[in-house]
Amino acid sequence: MTPLDKNFFRSGAELEKSRERLDSVWRDVRDHLQGEGLDRVRTREAASIAATGRWSVAAALHRTESRGMHRRTDLPGESPALAHRLVITGVDEFRIAGAPERLAELAS
Repeated sequence: MTPLDKNFFRSGAELEKSRERLDSVWRDVRDHLQGEGLDRVRTREAASIAATGRWSVAAALHRTESRGMHRRTDLPGESPALAHRLVITGVDEFRIAGAPERLAELAS
C-alpha cells in the first residue's frame, strides 16, 4: 500500500501515468522475457506481477468514484450505480464489466 500518494490516494491523471508505465513494462515482459527451468518460473512470476498491476490500474480507472480502499482525489464521492464488483478479463486488451449477478439484476 505504500506509498499512499500512489496506492491509496489516486487521481485520474496519476492512474493514466501508471497505466502507461505498466503497459510499457507489459510489452517488454511479453516480447522479451524468456527462460528455461527455474528461470522460466521466475519469468512467469514477473509476468503475473505486471499483469496484476495492469488489471488493478485498469479497474481503478474504470471506477469513477471513491469506495472502500479506492480513494480518487478527483472523484471523492460514491456512486450508487457503481455499487458492484468489476469483472476484468483479457491480457493484452481488457474488457471490464459489472459482476455477472449485478448485470443480470440490472437487466430485469
